[in-house]
Amino acid sequence: MMKTTLLSIIAGLLALGSPALLAQEASTNKPPAAVHKNAAQTDKRLEAIGLTRADLKGLTPDERKAKIKQATETKVTELKAKETAGTITDQEKKQLAALQRRLDHPKKPAVSQ
Repeated sequence: MMKTTLLSIIAGLLALGSPALLAQEASTNKPPAAVHKNAAQTDKRLEAIGLTRADLKGLTPDERKAKIKQATETKVTELKAKETAGTITDQEKKQLAALQRRLDHPKKPAVSQ
């Protein structure tokens, strides 16, 4: 009888504690995935305009913004020249449209700090 009561108490304590452990585990796993996803997106955007993180390292936020804007404008000029020559691909057309939107409406910074 005492053994059954003791097992029941232990089972109850385990049942009460397990949701808290799962919640803690889930909350600690999410931020690194989000950071990794943003880093990957940033790398992809920089690559599209011919830059890397190393190119921006050590620059002030204003210098970074200016360098990104200059690289974007250079890429847009290059893609417009291809468009004029009639040698632009569908992928490059999409890239040109996206870069032009970014220049026209810079709502978010291109690189997270």
